[in-house]
Amino acid sequence: MSGAPTPTADPRGYDAVRDALRERGYLEAPLERLFFSGRGGWLTPLLGGLVAGPPLGILLALVLVRESRGLVPWWPDGVLYALLFAVVMGIFVLLAELAAGLVIRAIERARGGLSPRRASLVAGLVVAGALALYLGVWWARAGGARSLTGVLSLLLLAAGAGFAGRVVSAAALVQAALATGRAPHRRPPRAALWTLGLAVALTAMAGLTAWAVRAGEGRGEPVAVRAGAPARSILVGWDGLSAEAARGLAREGVTPWLAARLGGGAVSILHSGAESDPVAVWTTIATGCPSAVHGLSGASLRGLPGASAPAVGRGVAAGPLELLTRLLPTEQRVVRAGVRGVPAFWEVTSDARKTALVQWWGTWPAAAPGATGGYVASEGALVAARRGRGTAEAVHPASWGEARAAGWLAAAESQAGPPAEAGDAAAVAAREALVTDLFALHALEDALRDPAVAVAAVYLPGLDILRERHRHAGRDLFEMLAAVRRHAAIVDSELGRVVGEAPAVTIVGWPGRAGGWERGFAAWPVAFGAIPSPVDLEQVAPTFLAGAGFTIDSRICGEALGGAAWTGDRRRTRAQVAAPSGAEAGGALEADVLERLRSLGYVDSQ
Repeated sequence: MSGAPTPTADPRGYDAVRDALRERGYLEAPLERLFFSGRGGWLTPLLGGLVAGPPLGILLALVLVRESRGLVPWWPDGVLYALLFAVVMGIFVLLAELAAGLVIRAIERARGGLSPRRASLVAGLVVAGALALYLGVWWARAGGARSLTGVLSLLLLAAGAGFAGRVVSAAALVQAALATGRAPHRRPPRAALWTLGLAVALTAMAGLTAWAVRAGEGRGEPVAVRAGAPARSILVGWDGLSAEAARGLAREGVTPWLAARLGGGAVSILHSGAESDPVAVWTTIATGCPSAVHGLSGASLRGLPGASAPAVGRGVAAGPLELLTRLLPTEQRVVRAGVRGVPAFWEVTSDARKTALVQWWGTWPAAAPGATGGYVASEGALVAARRGRGTAEAVHPASWGEARAAGWLAAAESQAGPPAEAGDAAAVAAREALVTDLFALHALEDALRDPAVAVAAVYLPGLDILRERHRHAGRDLFEMLAAVRRHAAIVDSELGRVVGEAPAVTIVGWPGRAGGWERGFAAWPVAFGAIPSPVDLEQVAPTFLAGAGFTIDSRICGEALGGAAWTGDRRRTRAQVAAPSGAEAGGALEADVLERLRSLGYVDSQ
């Protein structure tokens, strides 16, 4: 027995590879030591997911909350998203490491001679590049802007993708070394210093770029108002009223106030482009940008259970958030202030002159429209008035709503007549449509009593509601036409009383959901000069701003029509996208608003 050879350690064994790695300068980093404890089995990918998931989840949640501009609160939404993102990113890293391990073993068995160091480098670069590409494409699709926030988002994107790549690279190094039974060549002693130096250099470059972009953009300039601008400019958005219907009603003498407006100014036919949903159409009219830019395509958004705000993806977190809404159950949420990615015309005008806004889409919860303050009765104001509470989040200022909203409702209900029989769906819808428009006009009348209000806008959806509900009820065409005439006559009479002969009134009509082949129109005041026809929806907001004498914010996409009395300088102003008010939005009021939208056909039942 004494002459028997001493057995040698298996060169491919765990202990031998570990010792070789230590001798050559590896296993000094905590990540490498952690992954080596997994012995190259299933525990290594699991550890990678646990290590990478939480930091990436927190990073994405921070970006989401930061770029939501107050729409997504830290609690409970931020914490919820951090947990969910951590799970999603952890699973991504786990799957990436499993795939890397399988590829490494397959290559080693097929060809042999695999370099562990090269394998780990390739695995890390592939994962980091794929993650950066995925996050970057979604960042661009979600409207990633060339701004300070955009640059910082890209910096965080690079840091998060690089961290994920580093985790996968460390795990792949361990798996490759154990699979091949070979340790890589000796690690250069200054590799860590070079890595640190490169990171510092990249961070410095990103910071300088952010500073340069911020210096170039500035904080925006004050909104300019030309000398001789109209003392008061009003925009009336009349949904469900097409150009053909407007001409017919005016010719029949049903709408004398509208007839005088159509005959006293310029009338343009509107092109809708790809827009069809009322929310998308009227937000395009208000912002001058298509729905792909302003971000609203319907009356509801998806939200995760437990989150107070809808799931609106912006910045680096847009892709993972979209993934969450596909993988997890979601709830319907009301479109609200802060979702739009660009300012509306009232956010430009209210930076310089007091503005009143009534019942426009995407204004709930109500907040001051701009720096000069003003009045906002959001699309939730009617529901809040009926409930007798909740006006603080539906009307701004809250004191205005608390004191006056019940009066608007009482007046509208009285003018609309007694309630219809519950079984007559068309009659119920016709009365609801009339109450909706009359409520808005009483709120507008109240706001216009303030002589400081220089710009006002009201959205009247009643005709659209009436026509759409009659169509679904299968009523006779002549019965629907009679209901349209009655509704239009009452609303026209109220417009004549509330708005009167004000010289700078713009009327925008749209066929609505039941319009079919009919076309929209814009009736411009005489003060705007000669306006060509047809025009695009995107040209309404800048033309209204220019004709009213305001600077046009450069973020408003459309161009002002040449006939406007002032070209309206285009420059970045200090106009801000409306943010939610201090009152917490949601709960019973949101549920009631959503139920009303369902009953009117704006939101599909789940």
